[in-house]
Amino acid sequence: MKESQLIYISPKYVNEATNPLYKEWLEAIDDTLDKKVNEENYHKPMIKKVFELIKHDNTTPQEYAKMKDEYAYGKYYEDKFYQQFKQQLKQAEREKETANKEKEKAKREKEAANKEREKIMQFLKASGIEYKPE
Repeated sequence: MKESQLIYISPKYVNEATNPLYKEWLEAIDDTLDKKVNEENYHKPMIKKVFELIKHDNTTPQEYAKMKDEYAYGKYYEDKFYQQFKQQLKQAEREKETANKEKEKAKREKEAANKEREKIMQFLKASGIEYKPE
């Protein structure tokens, strides 16, 4: 059976020991994060393609603002939905707890009634009265 291996990668911690399969990608990610890209340092065609896509991004500041607003709007409703879900879950838990308490109370009352009935039956028997419940 082949062993699994867990690898942590971060573009901020690339060094000579970094696996060559990942190194150029991580360096490219790091360069795009600080917005200082020297494309001559990269040789993989896919990385060059990504840089071209970034260059040709014609998104206007207004479009970015709209995207942020839409994201915030979606996040607001997602949070609101989550809060409502949590409230409904708490309500369901309270209702279940109340139902369980009512069941326990009914059970205790039934047990008390059975004990009382048993005492009465013992009293009647001790008094010589024969009683047969229907």
